[in-house]
Amino acid sequence: MVLLFFCFCIISMLLLFNTANLRSNQSNIQLIDSFPSFEKATSRLANALRIPTTIDSTGQVGSLAFRQWVQQQYPLLFDNPNVSWQSFGQQSWVAKWIGRNSELAPVVLVASPFSEEPSLNDIPKWTYNPLLGKVDDNFIYGLGSRGGKAVMIALLEVLEHYLSHDSLPDRTLYFAFPGEDSEENKALGNALKQANIQPEFILNTGGLVCKKKSLWNLEKAVAMIGVCHQSVYKIKLDGPEGEGTQLLEQEVEQLKHSLPPIDLDHIVLQQFIKKIAPELGFVKRMVFANQWLLSNVQKNHLSHHPFTQYFFGTNLGTQQLVQDSLYRSMSTFNLSSTAPFMGLKQWLNVQIQHPQIQIIGIDKKEQRYSGYAPIDNFAYRIIENTCKEVFPALVSCPIINREAPLLAWQNSVDAAIYYFHPVVYDTHHFELKKQGIDDKIRRENYQKMLQFYYQLILNII
Repeated sequence: MVLLFFCFCIISMLLLFNTANLRSNQSNIQLIDSFPSFEKATSRLANALRIPTTIDSTGQVGSLAFRQWVQQQYPLLFDNPNVSWQSFGQQSWVAKWIGRNSELAPVVLVASPFSEEPSLNDIPKWTYNPLLGKVDDNFIYGLGSRGGKAVMIALLEVLEHYLSHDSLPDRTLYFAFPGEDSEENKALGNALKQANIQPEFILNTGGLVCKKKSLWNLEKAVAMIGVCHQSVYKIKLDGPEGEGTQLLEQEVEQLKHSLPPIDLDHIVLQQFIKKIAPELGFVKRMVFANQWLLSNVQKNHLSHHPFTQYFFGTNLGTQQLVQDSLYRSMSTFNLSSTAPFMGLKQWLNVQIQHPQIQIIGIDKKEQRYSGYAPIDNFAYRIIENTCKEVFPALVSCPIINREAPLLAWQNSVDAAIYYFHPVVYDTHHFELKKQGIDDKIRRENYQKMLQFYYQLILNII
């Protein structure tokens, strides 16, 4: 009995000691309270959202109309001797804002205006038609309003502001707007490669800002900055005639409950915990300070929170069900994993119990870049510090970006790649994001996005 009490005391002391030794890893940055006014930005974004740039059979027509609209709205960007543009087909183009000091490594800012076309079954779940570009007192509504199209318009607005004030950067900036066509992307990559640029870093869209109290009741907002991306596999299943649709739904739902657990040893998750744990309340701080004893509790906290499961877990995307002309059912869905899923087909064969359901395809999306961008360098610090200059009471952390980008052109450039754009989510709107429905961004959030890119570029140049 005495021995048990002694062990209990030792364990308790270790738990408390490790918890007390957690120290904040957050930089203290002063909030900036004065920014330029981007008066036309809201209406321009709404107008841009009305021009289709969806990934479907009419995508190229929409992309051409969108490009013409951009040239009409931002003539200063196309009539400035310090900005050169290069096009790659109808979808992909790059602007180069030439800096004064060629010895400084350039920075590449990336945003793709293309979005997946919403399912017809999901459109009734939207507040307004996805292409309406509706604006009210609180929100800007429309497909792309919280993704790459909104970021692209924000970058164009900010660049126009700098050019209108005759600003000239020390460091060259590239604004890359890639499309969905693989050949155009390859041409874009070859052009950057031939230019022999070695960027300081590349910032692509991704990540998010988690609203105050949305992550374990943390009293601060959290900037989640992607430092790598997940592996994504497109899986196709074939079901029998008649009841095939129902069987496929059941099997995929069962797969969700059989996914591998979160890998606590993943280097980015360890960095995430190191950044976030000191900011949490005492109980959760103690949990994350003592993995040696409380690893199962850590896994439970991480796997049951929508943000951490999304970025650090293995996940299945929304299932698309169709029937062919022979009334056989087919299911298509994405599986995303924080590391390459070795033996995926064997795992699926074990998990799928019904003998009439067959695996007819497993395609890994093209993702050759597999390194982790560092978090102790100029690039990461400038991204996180800019967030703190724009958003009050904010902490930052690295994450594994869920959306795998089209990397054909990025593979041609040797640079650390980060994934972040400052769209604010609470758990409710994050669930809508995961379902791919009801794109909308608060007007004040869009102003914060404009301020972020304005300040980021100022800090870079």
